[in-house]
Amino acid sequence: MNRKITIDEAWQIIHDLNEVAYDKAYDRWLEADRQDSDELREEASDYQRAQFAKLFNKKLGSKERSAIIEFAKDDPDLADQLDSYHP
Repeated sequence: MNRKITIDEAWQIIHDLNEVAYDKAYDRWLEADRQDSDELREEASDYQRAQFAKLFNKKLGSKERSAIIEFAKDDPDLADQLDSYHP
């Protein structure tokens, strides 16, 4: 993928990437909940964020990444969402 995108597509892309990242971290989240451990939850969150970053950098073309970053400069909600997912 290496094309121009709309703001709506940018939102959908980061949502979809985070879902995949969450799926990759799912077992860690389950274990954190099973043990009721804030430390394990933090580790699961860090792992999910790292997975998101990998996906963001590997699955998207430079135009998509650039467009999302540019949209985030003008849309504080998108910027907050992206910041919460991407380390």
